[in-house]
Amino acid sequence: MNISLDSYYEIGNDHVVCDDYALHGQVNGMYYAIVADGCSSSKNTDIGSRIVAHSAVVALSKINDPSFLSPEKDSLLVDAPFPVSSALGNLILGELHHMSKSILLPSSAFDSTLVLLLLYKNRLWHFMWGDGSIIWSYGDQLQLLQVKYHDEAPYYLSYQLDPIRDHAYCEQFKWQNKEICYTLGFDSRHFSEPLQPYFEYKDLDYFNNYDSVSVVVTTDGIDSYNHLPVEIAAKQYVDYKNTAGYFVTRRMRRIRRNCLNDNIEHYDDIACAAMHIKDFHA
Repeated sequence: MNISLDSYYEIGNDHVVCDDYALHGQVNGMYYAIVADGCSSSKNTDIGSRIVAHSAVVALSKINDPSFLSPEKDSLLVDAPFPVSSALGNLILGELHHMSKSILLPSSAFDSTLVLLLLYKNRLWHFMWGDGSIIWSYGDQLQLLQVKYHDEAPYYLSYQLDPIRDHAYCEQFKWQNKEICYTLGFDSRHFSEPLQPYFEYKDLDYFNNYDSVSVVVTTDGIDSYNHLPVEIAAKQYVDYKNTAGYFVTRRMRRIRRNCLNDNIEHYDDIACAAMHIKDFHA
């Protein structure tokens, strides 16, 4: 199996600092691509989003058997410190709790979405806390999955570190702030549990009729271009000439140059991380 990884982030035109972050790598035999989007109305989330992303990596480093990530394992969480979250979410929250105490940052600094793509052996896993997008590209197929929240108020994993803030969010948004998921290439699907992370997995056998597959995770900044529909942006994000070295960085910088020439800009920060897989057939 041949795997290429890269990630990239850049500031939006309406922002003073970039609250988005992206990283990629390998740990415990697992390949990962991660993006995080800090809440601009909370303080220090430019730092916090980075800590959230790296805390996810630390959590992965403590997992010896990725089957622990399966949703059915969540039934074991009745006595967990943060029982509302998923199994992986609990591990990440543990790291964030430790960091909050170590560097004296309030939990609100970790108000950040988190989108994680994970490859272990023959299986791709997706986790999404808050909003974001996932792009699939294989053969001539392009699929775009977006998770959005009404009122642009996503449920952050960090709320579970502060019972008062968590209760306030639930009281205000539990019923009307529904999580919505829709795709390009599939029928729309709607989810009514805003507090739960979006989760899915696919085995690489699903792509057996194709030579390769690219998967990109992005923050919601992909939907903030003026005069560039998100479906077109998604197609451009995966239009690599090759996947050597910093292939995502090259592609995103090319998009930025083209947008400047066409007077197109994005008001929100953008982060994306990609995984290109080939030679995976048995």
